[in-house]
Amino acid sequence: MKTIYPDAGLIRLLRCIPRDPAGVALHIFANDITPTADSLLADFVLMDALFPPQMLFDTDFTVEQIIAHVAAILTDAREFENLSGVAQDYYGYVLTDVAGTELLQATRVDRAPRTVPYNEKISIIAVLGGYSGVQ
Repeated sequence: MKTIYPDAGLIRLLRCIPRDPAGVALHIFANDITPTADSLLADFVLMDALFPPQMLFDTDFTVEQIIAHVAAILTDAREFENLSGVAQDYYGYVLTDVAGTELLQATRVDRAPRTVPYNEKISIIAVLGGYSGVQ
């Protein structure tokens, strides 16, 4: 049995994730990991003490795109300031439920690790995406 989601339906499904009244949480992670379909939240070392999570809501995902049956919704850039007193390395970001117990999405940034000097900012555009063909 093959199931598909028409492109417009996939966007609608993606929009359901941040539509939760509580929203979703954007976290930065510090460990050298490349996310896979089998990744668990416990696999990521979150930098919440240095970069507090940011809450995102449906209205924060202002861009929708569909290319070759891959759909995505994106936020505007979100900034995290390094006030730790020293440079910090990070490898990517994850989106979780607000409680921080369920992994919804994970992204390793290009050319990781990236270093954020003290008193400078990370700029992240959060992306939720999916493919319209389910096998």
